[in-house]
Amino acid sequence: MGTTYKPYIHRNMINMNVKLPSDVDFYRKMKVVLNEPIYPYDQAAAIIKLVDPSIQVSPLLMDRLGYIERSALLMQKSYASLNDAIRALWLADDEISVEKVQAYPNNWFRFKAYNLELQHDLVAIDSTRYLTAKGLGRIGVTKPDIDRFLQEIMSFIEDDVFFTWKSLLDSGFESDFMAKSQLSDFAYERLIFTIPSIRTIKTRGSVYVNQSHPTPKCPPLTDFFAQELGGRSRDIDDFLRELNHKFGLDVTRTRALEKLAKGQLAYSTETNHIYPDRLSMYEDTYQELGIDV
Repeated sequence: MGTTYKPYIHRNMINMNVKLPSDVDFYRKMKVVLNEPIYPYDQAAAIIKLVDPSIQVSPLLMDRLGYIERSALLMQKSYASLNDAIRALWLADDEISVEKVQAYPNNWFRFKAYNLELQHDLVAIDSTRYLTAKGLGRIGVTKPDIDRFLQEIMSFIEDDVFFTWKSLLDSGFESDFMAKSQLSDFAYERLIFTIPSIRTIKTRGSVYVNQSHPTPKCPPLTDFFAQELGGRSRDIDDFLRELNHKFGLDVTRTRALEKLAKGQLAYSTETNHIYPDRLSMYEDTYQELGIDV
């Protein structure tokens, strides 16, 4: 039954009253406009309707156009799997725009893009473009080169100590990979993000930490603040100015206060200081009043 009715089933509904277009010109046009290896079903249906609003869209028509439905996606029948189709869609050229990758609303596409980046089949070189593995090969960079570069970083950093790309370079990190690849700072930061044990705090800039005991969640920004406070209290404006300069960030006062309200650290409006804990804040705030806390 499944094989017999499959061309008539879409989203668990059977529609046997399906007629295929007889106009040869329609199929000629469709070869031009419907030619990607994979589509979300609704997107392909919308393309068909743009060509001819009167067309009845159905799995039978998709089959006639050379596509087969897989998990609410349409794949060209020439591909063996969805993975093969997505690789053909995104990895065929030297580079691909972020806009094209994000043009597909289905979460499956976002998940696949994320995994291709983790596997270094896609490398973000700036906020608008990815280099593909093919494009990396054009500039003489291989996946083993990237793996060695990331291992050099891992050998240089300390576990459970927050860092940024700027602080890493300022600490003396060097690699032949940088001279060979000539990639942007943005690209090196994205490559660090792909290290499995690295957790990334996204603020105005990226802060990394290699967790000795990796957790699924990223640590809060206040953990990074605590590292830099070192158990002392600081004027918050001076603290943020030095923090941003040292790590190449742009953490605003508003953002910092928002995070401080939720964590273990404390902030006093009376002193304009950030403290490692509330007890330290109370001691400092009431000391001048001669009140023991």
